Amino acid sequence: MKDTIAEILKIAKEVVPEEKNSDREYLISQYYQYHPRFSSIKNCSPNSKVLDVGCGAGGLGHWKNYLFPKRNDVHITGIDLYTPTQKTTLDAFFKVNLDEEKLPFPDKSFNFVFMSHLIEHVKDWKALLSECDRVLKEDGTIYIETPSLHTVHLPPRSEFIENGFSCTTINFYDDSTHTVTVDLDEAKKYMKDKGYNTLSQGYCKNVYLEDALIRFGFHHQDEEVTSYGIWSKLLFAAGILLQKKAGTLY
Repeated sequence: MKDTIAEILKIAKEVVPEEKNSDREYLISQYYQYHPRFSSIKNCSPNSKVLDVGCGAGGLGHWKNYLFPKRNDVHITGIDLYTPTQKTTLDAFFKVNLDEEKLPFPDKSFNFVFMSHLIEHVKDWKALLSECDRVLKEDGTIYIETPSLHTVHLPPRSEFIENGFSCTTINFYDDSTHTVTVDLDEAKKYMKDKGYNTLSQGYCKNVYLEDALIRFGFHHQDEEVTSYGIWSKLLFAAGILLQKKAGTLY
């Protein structure tokens, strides 16, 4: 673990002249432009009805028109345990306790289900995926992103802070609301049995930008930018995009 932090600290302190005047907005926009999570909303079918499961602050509603293409045609419904601070970016919002309640929607209501860093918070992820399957239309897609299995072995956030970094969750258990890591291969098999194809799967990584993000974040004590760089470097997150085959039976 100490070697991991030492290697990242070495990157953070490296002087790269062409990065001297790096622009924060440019770094963040490029990070998202090529992130599978961002691509999933930009590439959903025209006029999609989107369900954001665990919408948090409501940022997905902002993303649909951030950078290109602008997706004014997309209609986003968010659900969460708490009311989002950016509720106005959503077309609708429902407060739902996913450990106790089913999704409050009829069968086949949505074209796209988006679930980013939510599945690791629920008690029964299979029950949740079954509900997502129920409300998804035929040929619809589901994007799932979650901390990688190995994050339970990463150095904790506190050790990065001790070494001068400003960052958020690094080790899985830095977030006390996490329950258990979810194996996306297991989730893929579970959904395949329900009639789903895997369109893409892999770690969320940007080799081109990660070092620049770490350096900028470290020197500016920017928690968001630093975290993006470290997450990429350590393969913190993994994502999978699944498509429901037409004719799937319940």
